[in-house]
Parts: sequence; C-alpha cells; structure tokens
Amino acid sequence: MKKSEAKKLWQLVEQWTRAEVMARLGRFDNLEFADYYEIKLKKEDEIRELVLGTSNQVELAQRWNMIKEKRKRGKKWKKK
Repeated sequence: MKKSEAKKLWQLVEQWTRAEVMARLGRFDNLEFADYYEIKLKKEDEIRELVLGTSNQVELAQRWNMIKEKRKRGKKWKKK
C-alpha cells in the first residue's frame, strides 16, 4: 500500500468512526442520527472499495465462498 493510500485509509477510518459515534449519540427528536448513519455506511463502502477493490457485498461473499450461485434445475415434467 502506498503512503497516499494509507493516509486516505486513515482519514476514512477517522471519518467513519466520527459518524458512528454521532449515529449512536445523535439526537432523536430531529432524526439527526439517521444522517450520520447514512454517512457511516458510505464511509464503510469507501473503505471496502479502497482495501478490497469493491464495495459490493454479494461479490465479496462469492469471492470468499460464503455463498454460491444457485444451481440450475432441469425442466419439470409436464403432466398429460
């Protein structure tokens, strides 16, 4: 990992942590916590994109053999 990528990752982790703290401690009366939760999710996606090359969780699960593609079944017999 290059120094610039490491700095970017560190900044993203800091921003993600701040957003998570505010999402947990944010005020409920004006739904402020929801905005911070959305920011937290975006930062998580950016971190995955930087570290793993993609933020698509289904693709990552297939890459790690956590889920498999559905197998195709043969045609069902028709009743006469």
